[in-house]
Amino acid sequence: MITCATVIQSFMTIVACPAQGITTGCGTIFSFHYGAGNYTKIRQAFLYVFLLCGVYIGALGIVVQVLPEVFAGFFLKESGTIQLAVGSIRMYTFALLGIAVQYALVDGLTAMEKVKYAFPLLLFRKILYMICLCILPLFLDIRYVFYAGAISLWS
Repeated sequence: MITCATVIQSFMTIVACPAQGITTGCGTIFSFHYGAGNYTKIRQAFLYVFLLCGVYIGALGIVVQVLPEVFAGFFLKESGTIQLAVGSIRMYTFALLGIAVQYALVDGLTAMEKVKYAFPLLLFRKILYMICLCILPLFLDIRYVFYAGAISLWS
């Protein structure tokens, strides 16, 4: 299970780094238009950032749901471990598109100095993830703990 978690975190790095680069890189656009009071441009920029992240993450989400063994094979060689990782990856990334909304919203709010709104959104997802990690094994088999990622991604 630890190996599966490592594979999932490695895959999530492939997902998160470019998406966070997009949202963070657009922070100057949000900041500039917020300072200028041009709220129409802020909504337009948010839509474009969300669409760009959504298409990228959505495409990766579809591919990882259809071909999880390819991603598991990047990190593992043993077929038994690959099969275990396949199910884990599918569970964790089931709601991957939620991270596009999370990154776009949190980074956009942060760029506009609205940290008092961005931080609770980010913190809520992390707390929910930790709660799911603790509660899911009490009611389900331990391998279903990977649904904690999917649950927290849609929060």
